[in-house]
Amino acid sequence: MNFSLTADQKLIQGLARQFSAREILPHAVECDRNVRYPVELQTMTLEAGLLNLAVPTQFGGSGLGCFEVCLVAEQFAWGCTGAASMLTLNSIVIDALLCGANAEQQREYFGRLVKGEFGAYCATEPGAGSDVAGTKTRATKRGA
Repeated sequence: MNFSLTADQKLIQGLARQFSAREILPHAVECDRNVRYPVELQTMTLEAGLLNLAVPTQFGGSGLGCFEVCLVAEQFAWGCTGAASMLTLNSIVIDALLCGANAEQQREYFGRLVKGEFGAYCATEPGAGSDVAGTKTRATKRGA
């Protein structure tokens, strides 16, 4: 089994590393020290083509897979783990839309993500909070 990165994966990884070295790492300490959320970083990442990578191509995204998203996240985290979290959090929203949204919802919300908007994913219930694995609520299909 060959575990080498493809040429495209190496390119994506390199672009993310360069971006991280240029735009994330130099500001990481200042953002941490001042508890500053660098929202402008979202715009720069979008302009660099490194944001919301798993949005399917038919909705204006790159259509990349989980592994490529992880390669990019790893390079962002090299610069600052907080920035990496901020810049890859929409992946959860993308996954939810891919799994459970109808075509109209996908058009609407993928369209927002490719423009650089933030997504949100909420899950809570009494006794579990945001621990999705600890939820007790279940859906049961009844009828046709």
